[in-house]
Amino acid sequence: MNEELDFPEELVKAESGDPEAQYRTALRYMAGSGCEKNIEQALYWLEQAAERDHRDAQFSLGYYYASGPEEKRDIAKAAHWFREAAEQGDRDAQYNIGVYYAHGRGVPQDDERAAYWFEKSANQGDPEAQYVLGLCCTEGIGVVKDEARAFDLFWQSARQGNPNAQYRLGLCYARGIGTGTNSMQALFWLTRAAHQGHTDAQKALEQLKG
Repeated sequence: MNEELDFPEELVKAESGDPEAQYRTALRYMAGSGCEKNIEQALYWLEQAAERDHRDAQFSLGYYYASGPEEKRDIAKAAHWFREAAEQGDRDAQYNIGVYYAHGRGVPQDDERAAYWFEKSANQGDPEAQYVLGLCCTEGIGVVKDEARAFDLFWQSARQGNPNAQYRLGLCYARGIGTGTNSMQALFWLTRAAHQGHTDAQKALEQLKG
C-alpha cells in the first residue's frame, strides 16, 4: 500500500510528478514523519500537488495561508486555494470561500457569490453552510427571501447538532416563521441549543416558560 512507503520512496514518487505522493510528502515534512520537519518543503510539495489539481492539497494550502503562523498568513492566497478546492467539490472549501465572499476577504465582497458557495456546501450536508444559507434566505441576502426554505435549512443543520441552527429553528416554531407555530417543538429545539451553552437560546427559553 502507498501508506507503507518509507520516506525516500515517497519522495522519489513525488519528484516523478505523482500528485498524491507530493501531497503525502508535504504532510510528512509538515509533521516530521520519517524526515526532519521542514515547513518550507511542506509548502513546496503542497503547491506542487495543488497545481496538479490535488483537492486536499489545495484545501490544505488555503487553510495554512488563512490560519498558519501570523507571518505566513496571506488572505489572497487562502482565497485562491479555497476557491480552487471548492470548484472541485470540497464542501469545507465551498463554505470557506463563501465566507470570504460574504466579508470581502481576499476577494471582492459579493453576497450572491457567497450564497452560491454556501448552497454548494449546504447541498453536501455541511451544517454550518446550511445554517448560514438559512440566514441568507431569512433576510434575502444574495438570494430571494424565502422563510420556508430558511426553516428547512435550519432544520437540516439543527438535526446535525448545530446550536445556532437549533436556536433559529426554535424561534421559527415559536413565531411561525416558515412553518406553523408549535410551542412543543420550539421548547425542544431551544432546549437543545441551550444545553450546548447558547445564551440567546437560554434567554428565549426563559421568556417562553415565563
